[in-house]
Amino acid sequence: MLAAAYFQGRGVELDYDEAARWAQLAAEQDESGAQVILGTLYMQGNGVPQDFVAAYVWMAIAASDPGTADGSRILDNLATRFMTPEQLAEAEVRVRDWIRDRRK
Repeated sequence: MLAAAYFQGRGVELDYDEAARWAQLAAEQDESGAQVILGTLYMQGNGVPQDFVAAYVWMAIAASDPGTADGSRILDNLATRFMTPEQLAEAEVRVRDWIRDRRK
């Protein structure tokens, strides 16, 4: 995956902006690996503005895929250490809406 190559600097120069661009495109196509990368970029503020709600959303969407490794520890860490209850509620609505819209 191109996003992972830019995210890790594997075969190309490390470039978080390019990683974010490619991860966004792939994440929107339900690629769970890209969703994890995009969530990580938002969590760290690399290539995108730091946004814990967006980080939580993308990580939770990826975690909803049965083929993805359990990300509950990362989600719990985000929710308890970095997010307000209002941010968490907003993120959960966005995740629920994404999953609902994809199942249509």
